[in-house]
Amino acid sequence: MDRATLAVQYVFMFTLAAGIVVLLAAVQSTRDERRYESAMLRTLGASRATVLQGVAAEFSALDFYPEHCACGATASAGFWHAACSRSNTPSIPQCGRPAWCAARYWWD
Repeated sequence: MDRATLAVQYVFMFTLAAGIVVLLAAVQSTRDERRYESAMLRTLGASRATVLQGVAAEFSALDFYPEHCACGATASAGFWHAACSRSNTPSIPQCGRPAWCAARYWWD
């Protein structure tokens, strides 16, 4: 059991490291574009604070949407699995069965 836990932890750490590398690559690839946009905004009269607020809003959006989509998908999958496992149906139901599984879960 300890070896399995250790293996899962290694996979988690590898996935986390890969995600950080991808994030850094994405930020690095758009750096020139952000510099150009910041220079244009400053030329048109925007203050430094306005430019920084725009960059902060961009990075917040890049964090917010994928994070909440992943959380929603995980919660939906967990609910679906729990509903189907309680109603004695296969864990991967055919078309039309997920709604029945969910309805049966609430009535039990």
